[in-house]
Amino acid sequence: EYGEDKWNNGLRKSMQDVVKYTLEAVQDMFDENNTKGTCTELYGFDIMLDDKCNPWLLEVNASPTMESSTAITERLCQNVMEDTIKVIV
Repeated sequence: EYGEDKWNNGLRKSMQDVVKYTLEAVQDMFDENNTKGTCTELYGFDIMLDDKCNPWLLEVNASPTMESSTAITERLCQNVMEDTIKVIV
C-alpha cells in the first residue's frame, strides 16, 4: 500500500460523491428559496476518513468561517476564496 496514490485512485471521487449526494438530498430546499438562480452561498463539508480511507460526512456548515488558525488552514482558506471567485466570475 505504501506509495499508492489514494487521492487519485478513488478518495477524491468518494469525497465528491459525499458532497454530491448530500446536496441532492436537499436540493428541493434550494429550489424553493432561489427561484431566480441569483443566489450564491459557500458550504463547508467536514469529512472524516476511517482507517481504510473511506470518507464519512460529519457535518455541513453554511457560511463557514474563513479565518485561519494554522499555516495549513491559512493556505486552504486562501485557496477556497480564490476558487470561489473563479466559479462566480
